[in-house]
Amino acid sequence: MKRSGHGTLLIGRLAAGGPVLATVMVGHDGHRGWIYYLAVDPDYRRGGLGRQAVQAAEDWLRHRGLAKAMLMIRTENEAVRAFYERCGYGVEERIVMSRRIGSGS
Repeated sequence: MKRSGHGTLLIGRLAAGGPVLATVMVGHDGHRGWIYYLAVDPDYRRGGLGRQAVQAAEDWLRHRGLAKAMLMIRTENEAVRAFYERCGYGVEERIVMSRRIGSGS
């Protein structure tokens, strides 16, 4: 497997070798950083692990010289939007376009 260094999966545990309690996928395109798929074990939500995962992702990007972290949220996902707003993120007006190109399109 070839590693690009352009992305990683960060894993949060309370102790080394303990159960996985939080994860976040983070990467960049050389210009802007992206946060993908943040998740926290439901039994540990509202305890700060999500915010710590966001900070760890931002630190990973900052260490690589990226000055901006971006993410996408489905319009109807108000709880996730509120979480990221509490973390200091704001809405930027953009148009996101896509096209399904795989089988079952």
